[in-house]
Amino acid sequence: MGVIADFLNNRLPQLQKLVDTTNQDVVNGMLDDPLLDEYFPIQTYPDFKILFLKFKNVAAIASIVGFEGEIPGTRTGNITEAELEVFKLGIAHHYTENLLIMMHEYEQRAQAVPALMAQLKNILFGSIDDLKPRLNGLMKLMVWQVLTTGTCDYLDPRTKVRARIAYDTEPTLFPTALATTRRWSQPTTATGVQDLVNLMEAYYLIHRRFPDKLVMSRTAVNKLLAQDSTRTLAIARTVSAATTSQYVVGRDLLNMLLMDRQLPPIEEYDRSVVVENADGTTTNTRLIPDNRFLFLSKMMGSNGQMTSMGERSLGAVPSNSMKPGIFVFAEQVGSKEPPVDRSVGVCTFVPAVYDSRCLSSQQIDS
Repeated sequence: MGVIADFLNNRLPQLQKLVDTTNQDVVNGMLDDPLLDEYFPIQTYPDFKILFLKFKNVAAIASIVGFEGEIPGTRTGNITEAELEVFKLGIAHHYTENLLIMMHEYEQRAQAVPALMAQLKNILFGSIDDLKPRLNGLMKLMVWQVLTTGTCDYLDPRTKVRARIAYDTEPTLFPTALATTRRWSQPTTATGVQDLVNLMEAYYLIHRRFPDKLVMSRTAVNKLLAQDSTRTLAIARTVSAATTSQYVVGRDLLNMLLMDRQLPPIEEYDRSVVVENADGTTTNTRLIPDNRFLFLSKMMGSNGQMTSMGERSLGAVPSNSMKPGIFVFAEQVGSKEPPVDRSVGVCTFVPAVYDSRCLSSQQIDS
């Protein structure tokens, strides 16, 4: 085994929480997105192939029966078993000969200045520790693709491997993109609040309940605030004598307009991840595009209680004796000369949706 791999593996007690995939701290450390954590929590499965039970609640009403007649039975719902394709995710840090030399120099100097060796450990441990959030970042990107489009279709820019899973969504909950004068970037002709109401009504027609969350970017909110139609609604609500061009609508008033129409208040979401390209350049990629809004809603579970829309399902990892979760390890790569070691993070994953009818989104601009 290589020098750095030895250095890391000899300190397994310090790394145990990173390596032990059964440790709850590993999962807890991935819960850094409150919105996603509530509606798409993390769940591990001991099997490589995730057998997913989809539950659809069908609470049919009772029947009229005659005296001394048989009382008909009923089912509370339908369960279908679907085998979802599992994707393998991985990332590695490579430690080359130059880093080995640097580590040796630091070890020599650390005899006089122990803090230097501590700094080196932090660099190396940090490199291992950030494998987990890098994997988590890709998982979040894939989940938000599902939430905004009903499909995960991600072509990895480094490996050129495509991950694709398409859910059977309701067409009325993914209406065609707003075009021409209806685009939200057209402030004099767009009717953003009515667009939100239209999709909410389509959602209510299917579920007989309103969505829990309305999510969009800060940019989309600002476009909604700038529309003449929004200003007109605000003037009518506040009984103002101001002209449309003069009136300024704030976020609090906008949310009042939405709640008047049984829409939930807006959750502004502007998180992004860094995607590395094959040439080493990086791109900041938004998790929710600027040109979309979406609904988030919990669903009725088999026990009659509300449950999440879906989950970030982590399957078994073959290289970790089929244990589920995220597997992090260090190893020597190739021959001893030139020396190259690496730390690796790997998992199997699928963005799993319980009931695809809960998915709902619309593109509001080009």
